[in-house]
Amino acid sequence: MRIYIAGPYTQGDVAANVNAAITAAEILAQRGHSPYVPHLTHFWHLIYPHRKEDWLNLDRVWLSQCEAVLRLPGESEGADIEVELAKRLGLPVYTHIDFIPQFVGRADLVCDCKAVLATNVTPRDAIHISEAHIQHKQTWFVTG
Repeated sequence: MRIYIAGPYTQGDVAANVNAAITAAEILAQRGHSPYVPHLTHFWHLIYPHRKEDWLNLDRVWLSQCEAVLRLPGESEGADIEVELAKRLGLPVYTHIDFIPQFVGRADLVCDCKAVLATNVTPRDAIHISEAHIQHKQTWFVTG
């Protein structure tokens, strides 16, 4: 599941907030999810600064492409706005990482390397095949 991580960024210690978001993303990724971490634009901003509103607009675009939101603890007006947007979009909002169900993979998002090797399809071909399935919004389940 594509999960947007909403949480404090500028309230308190920015480095600790970015670390918390990345840690949550790692846990979600290990559980089979595809997390989106808006906090990572912190590093982009260090090289190419933009207005706060530009970053918030970008975050809203990505949030609309996600299937759920994880709201990290801590005060954050921006994260609260993101939660409200998620609710308007009909997305589930989780307030604890352990409340998020385990993800069952989709072959249009995950390449089954054993199947690729068994069929003499190269990983590059598998990526193109997966992209075609994504474009047609077909869901294929991965086993093994």
